[in-house]
Amino acid sequence: MAGGDNDLEVQRNLLQHMLEKHPDVNLIAGSAVAIEAAIPELQLRKLNGKIDLVSFYLSHEVYRGLKRQRILMANSDQMVLQGRLSIDQTIRLLQKEPFLADIGPTILTLTPENISKIEVNLSLSPGDFRPEYEVYSTSVLNK
Repeated sequence: MAGGDNDLEVQRNLLQHMLEKHPDVNLIAGSAVAIEAAIPELQLRKLNGKIDLVSFYLSHEVYRGLKRQRILMANSDQMVLQGRLSIDQTIRLLQKEPFLADIGPTILTLTPENISKIEVNLSLSPGDFRPEYEVYSTSVLNK
C-alpha cells in the first residue's frame, strides 16, 4: 500500500479504499502499521487466506502475525542490535579507541517457518518497554 501517514486509522482507510477498488488483489505489501491494519480488516471481510500479507519491517504485531501464520513475510534489520552497535561505536570514539568504519547487522527475511529460530530480542524491544523523554530548555525565555 502506498501513501498516507503511518497511522493505524489512516492505513486502515487506505486499505479499505484499495480493497473496494481492487477486489481481485491477492497480495498486500506495506509498512508494519499497514499490515497491522490489514489483519482485522481481512478477518472482517472473510478474506483470511485469500490475500497474502508482506511487511517491509518488523513490529510486535507483525511478529505475532508471523507466529500465527497470518503474515507471509517481513524483514528485520535487527533494530535493537543496531542501537547496541551505535552505542559501542560512540563509546569507542569518545575513548579515542579504534572503531569499525562499516558495520551493521544482517537484514533478516522472516517467515512463519523461520520466525521461531531468530533472536527476537535483537529486533524488538521488550513487550513492556515504554520510552521516556525529558526535555530541558536552554532558551533565555525559560530562565
